[in-house]
This record gives sequence, structure tokens and C-alpha cells, in this order.
Amino acid sequence: MSPTTLIEQPDTSQRTTLAWAPARLDVHHLPDIEEWIEEHRAGGHLVLDCSAVAFVDQAAVEAILSAEQDPERRLRLVRPSTAMRITFELLGHSMAADLVAA
Repeated sequence: MSPTTLIEQPDTSQRTTLAWAPARLDVHHLPDIEEWIEEHRAGGHLVLDCSAVAFVDQAAVEAILSAEQDPERRLRLVRPSTAMRITFELLGHSMAADLVAA
């Protein structure tokens, strides 16, 4: 995994691993994100902070939705950027109300 793609901060007290998504979430970043999910899924919950996402493509949206719905992966998105929320909406997907940036 490229160290510039995901910056992670483990939280061992709650068995949660937090990572910040890159500014571009597209088909080229999916292998890094998938690798991060696979590396950390046994360790507890995974949280992906999407506040810096300026662009997200359909492939990334579908991969994220798939990972969120897989109970084995325990992935949760937090703080989606406006660009991310708009893209999800344009593709016909809704984001949970609790994901809205505080």
C-alpha cells in the first residue's frame, strides 16, 4: 500500500482503525483501499474519513458500498465531502444521515 494514499491511525482501545481517504477516490485507488480493508478487517472496525475527497468515480462508489454492506469488513464512512455526497446522489445512492460532516 502506498503510504501517501491512506494515512491510518490505529485506536487500540476501541479496536478501530481510522484512515483518511485521498482527494481522488477512483479506480486507480481501489487496490490500495481494498488492501487496507483486508489488512485490518480482523482487527475490529474500520473507519474511512472522506472529508478530503474532491473526486469520486462510480467504481469507487460501488466498491465502497460493497465493503460497507459486507459484515466481515466492518467498514464505516465518516465525514463525506460535498463532492462525495453529490456523486452518491447523482448515482442514485443515499448516504446515511449520520455521515454528514459535523
